Amino acid sequence: MKKILAVILAAAAVSFLIYAYLTIDKRTDDQLVAAFVTDGVQAVNEHNLSKVMDMVSDDFKTTDDINVNKSHLRLLVAQAFRGGSQFSVQATPITTDIEGTTARLKVHVSVSELGFQSKPTEREINLTLAKETTRRLLFIPATKWRCTGTDSLVLDYDSGL
Repeated sequence: MKKILAVILAAAAVSFLIYAYLTIDKRTDDQLVAAFVTDGVQAVNEHNLSKVMDMVSDDFKTTDDINVNKSHLRLLVAQAFRGGSQFSVQATPITTDIEGTTARLKVHVSVSELGFQSKPTEREINLTLAKETTRRLLFIPATKWRCTGTDSLVLDYDSGL
């Protein structure tokens, strides 16, 4: 009976390791950074605060005179999501510069309020990303691109965005 249990546990462990290996993200850094922008837009359009904040590094800070850190950003994003207006975001990377574990992006962002015929707010923002160590499947080391800063966080208090 103990041998059968040991064989079953060994088979489960081997199956888990095979699954972990087969599900490793094998995309290039360029593809992962492009996916970062796409996933971020999707998370914002879904008003998914957890997903948005998972894309932000604990070391996040802006370099403008507002000086926003991750906890302040969380409050701002939650406020925008809870605000009365519904909005849609579109983003297109303009330039991408990847050097090792750091990436710098210039992204054209367009925010439009749904249900209104007003002109969308359009900006070019600069993002700095870092490849950070994380865990997947609870204990397997992995890396993930996260935003560590921006020099152009734009807050439009008139429109609630």
